[in-house]
Amino acid sequence: MLSKTNGSLMAYGTPVVIFDDYSHGEKAPWKRLDTDPHATIVSVAQIEEVLSQYLQSILGRARQREALIGELLKPEDDLQSRTRSQD
Repeated sequence: MLSKTNGSLMAYGTPVVIFDDYSHGEKAPWKRLDTDPHATIVSVAQIEEVLSQYLQSILGRARQREALIGELLKPEDDLQSRTRSQD
C-alpha cells in the first residue's frame, strides 16, 4: 500500500516467492507447459525450504498490513479525535 500524499510505502502487499532460476533468453518455463506439463512443478519440500527463509518476514508484514487497514477503516470522527490528542 502506498501513501496517497507522497507515494511512500505504508505496507507490503501480496508476497511473491520465485522458485529456481530462469535463464533469460530461453523460453520461460510457464510458456513450455503446452509441451512439458511438468515444467513448473515445485515439490512440497522445495516450497517448505524456500518459505522457511521468509515466513517470519511474510507473517510480520501481514500483521503490519492488517493493523494499518484496521486503523484506516476506523470511523472518521475517531480518527480526528486521535489526531487531535497527538498534537
